[in-house]
Amino acid sequence: MNSYNPGLSWTDSITSAIRLRLAIFMPSAQLTVEYMNTKKHLPDASRLAYLRSVYHQKYSGQHFDLVISTDDDAFDFLLNNRDDLFLGTPVVFCGVNYFQDRMLAGKRGFTGVVEAFDLNATLDLMLRLHPQATNVVIVNDQTTSGRANLNVVEGVIPNFRDRATFEILDNFTSKELVERVSALNSSSLVLLMTYNRDRNGDVFTYEEGAEMLRSASSVPVYGLWDMLLGYGIVGGKLTSGTEQGRMAAVMALRILSGEKAESIPVVKSSPNRYMFDVLELNRFGIPLSRLPPQSIIINHPLQDRADLSDLNLSGMNLSRMSLNQVSLRNTSMREADLSQTSLIGSCITDSDLTRANLTDADLRASWLYHSRLVQADMNGARLMAASLNESDLSYSHLVGADLTKANLEGANLINADLARARFYGADLTSSKMNETNMAGSNLIAASINWANLSESSLTDCQFTRAELFGANLSHSDLSNSDLTRAYLMSAYLVDAILIGARLEYTDLTMANLSGALLRQTMLKRVSLDEADLSHADLTGAVLDSMVLEGTDLNRAVFRAGRITECVFKNVNLSHADLRDARISMGALENADLSGADLRGSNLTLVMMMGVNLKGADLRNIKYDRVMLSSIASSELAGAKMSDDLARDLERIRGDAEQR
Repeated sequence: MNSYNPGLSWTDSITSAIRLRLAIFMPSAQLTVEYMNTKKHLPDASRLAYLRSVYHQKYSGQHFDLVISTDDDAFDFLLNNRDDLFLGTPVVFCGVNYFQDRMLAGKRGFTGVVEAFDLNATLDLMLRLHPQATNVVIVNDQTTSGRANLNVVEGVIPNFRDRATFEILDNFTSKELVERVSALNSSSLVLLMTYNRDRNGDVFTYEEGAEMLRSASSVPVYGLWDMLLGYGIVGGKLTSGTEQGRMAAVMALRILSGEKAESIPVVKSSPNRYMFDVLELNRFGIPLSRLPPQSIIINHPLQDRADLSDLNLSGMNLSRMSLNQVSLRNTSMREADLSQTSLIGSCITDSDLTRANLTDADLRASWLYHSRLVQADMNGARLMAASLNESDLSYSHLVGADLTKANLEGANLINADLARARFYGADLTSSKMNETNMAGSNLIAASINWANLSESSLTDCQFTRAELFGANLSHSDLSNSDLTRAYLMSAYLVDAILIGARLEYTDLTMANLSGALLRQTMLKRVSLDEADLSHADLTGAVLDSMVLEGTDLNRAVFRAGRITECVFKNVNLSHADLRDARISMGALENADLSGADLRGSNLTLVMMMGVNLKGADLRNIKYDRVMLSSIASSELAGAKMSDDLARDLERIRGDAEQR
């Protein structure tokens, strides 16, 4: 039983949703549809008596399993006449604007869905989007639904008294209404409630009422129902007739399956959605970025899977849009706003996004091959499994971005800000990343072979199991970064800073670390064969359980360091600074320590074979018998030593001669 007439979009959307749901889940159901036509014929006492007589004649003696009512007039009619016309038949209502529990007092077999439009949220939205507004004009009528609307309005207006004044226009002819609205100045806003009948009795559809106001008004018009969208309202938090019908049909099916109507609670909330017309947004200069998250936009020319190739979209506001799987080949989007836009699976090749705003954009599995993203803001963007091969991201901002398993092979990231970005499993092979800020980034298992990361900030990064074969990390700061089990064979780390870095099971074979800063660094089971650490600073560093073969430590500083269970084969330690170092349980085979400074070092349980100590400074070293024997068999020409060491060497040599 519908309150209104067929052809009214609100009524049609509810009826269609009910028919669809019943057709799916109870295809054998037989439906009878009635229209009370109360928008065109005022539901006064004589009209209601006439309808009661008509329905009594039509349905006397006929049994119905259920009655569904839509909107206030049908609900009120059934409250008063259900038992005269359809004795004891359960009723499911929907679209009721003003509902109170007391309405069902003493009534059995009633339940339903309240048309809970969100006036609070829409008024708040209007005043936030238009902070200059101080007056809200509410357009309404005096139909049953209009009077119900007014009850809600009167309860809500006090919440906004400190933000705006309110004027209710609910008893105007259409001509008077147009004149009043056309005279409004920029400090006013219009909220359209229900305008289906004017004071003269002229009847208008919902759409006609909206179009009338839109044509007359130079200020924004907002609404509360989705059937008004596209006919002149900017938008609002809108109620859907389709959703009202769907929820009523779900209740109906429960009752037809055996549940008692009174055991099903009345639904007093409505799943309203923020919805807007982009044509009206543009008319009043409202950017998409100011709309609530997850807003639905209509009349936008840009949609999912659209072909936008070769277009000039520079400077456009495309924020929060859904542009999944679009084609943007050779498209200009310089300085465009794509913040929070969804571009999943999109093809953006050979395009220009210079200085574009992609903050928090979703670019998962997108293809950005050979595109220009210079100075683009991509902070917080989601780029998982995206392809950015050979793209130019120099000077861009990717703070906190997620590039898990992304492909950046050959990309240019010079001077980019990649702080706290996630590159887990990403491919950065041969990428240009010099002078970038990647502090705190996650590069676990990333492929960064032959990439240029020189002069970059890489502090507190995760490089576990990352591949950096031949990568250029010279003059970069890797302080406190975790390089556990990372592969840096032939990497270039000249003058790099690795203070406090974690180097466990790291492969630095043939790497160049000359002049690198490794103070206080732990190196455990690290491969340094044929690596160049000449002039490196390892002050206070720890080398544990390692074999170094062919390593160059010429003039390296290892002062106060600790070397445990390490084997040095053919290692160059000439002129190295080993003062106060602790070396234990290791071996040096054919090592060159000529000119090395070992003053105050502690050498215990260390075997030396074929070691060159020419010109070394051995004063005040601490040694055991094993070490003393090793020193005695080494080349010592020009070596400096304390008197006690000299005496011990003479003694051990004398003992050897006597044997």
